Amino acid sequence: MYRSMGRLLTASLAMLLLGVGAAGAGRVVSCGESWSGSAELAGDCSGDLLIRGGSLNLRGFTVSGSVRCAGDACEIYSEPPQGTLYGSGDGASTGIDAGEGTVTLRSIVITGFGTGVKAGRVTATDVVVIGNAGHGIRATDWISVRDCNISLNGHDGLHARLGRIDVRRCEFLGNRGRGIRALKGVELVDTEVAGSGGSGVVNFAGLVLLDHTMITGNAGDGVRTDDSDCFPTGVLEIRESTIAGNAQGSECGEERACADLVSCQIARLGAASHCETSYRIQSGLPGQNWRICSEDR
Repeated sequence: MYRSMGRLLTASLAMLLLGVGAAGAGRVVSCGESWSGSAELAGDCSGDLLIRGGSLNLRGFTVSGSVRCAGDACEIYSEPPQGTLYGSGDGASTGIDAGEGTVTLRSIVITGFGTGVKAGRVTATDVVVIGNAGHGIRATDWISVRDCNISLNGHDGLHARLGRIDVRRCEFLGNRGRGIRALKGVELVDTEVAGSGGSGVVNFAGLVLLDHTMITGNAGDGVRTDDSDCFPTGVLEIRESTIAGNAQGSECGEERACADLVSCQIARLGAASHCETSYRIQSGLPGQNWRICSEDR
């Protein structure tokens, strides 16, 4: 199911205005504190928080500051939902910094930082990461997101430096870098990637699977899988998805070939799927296409 950019961004920005909820279990903390174990936020506050292994329930309140996770794993969530981490616009700041640890996020908003989230591994559900100056979510290893809106960030929406990315029912709209970047595979289901300043999806090795997904209006390639040396060769499989209207940015032209689908081997284009242009890596300029998209000649 594809949802419109206008409706999504309106709803996401409205989430930033929502507030107070009922208290849950756990130690009550405020900005400037550190702890281990479970905790819940006392109320709106300004300043940073440090979790030494454990969890934080934002309880629908707003923290004007960052959260750092010093243990191997931490969880940050909000019951009721839409608790917010709000940055000052400092491009060097990070909303949630878990180092090389694992962080689990649920029902929160992260906005106004340099990087929204930085960790070794990230799991996020019902999370909004919007309006950060750099990457929305950056991980060393893998990223798994569900029901999320990761939009209007200054660099990549998701960036998995060494691992893979798995996405269900999310929207990536208007990120100024790439919508999604991974090293070892991407799986997108019921997801939209649109309006990126770079390519929609970039992956360097392994399977890229698109299922009921729309990738449109990105300045660079719609989907690019494989590095320029085509080793190892990845696989691009498309099921009931649309990849169209991409490759219109200034980076595309006489010195760089761009297309909706860019790969080292022909994509598996399933029934009810549509693309407009394709390009075979290592075929030069203007290069060869795979003769599988509507405008391929």
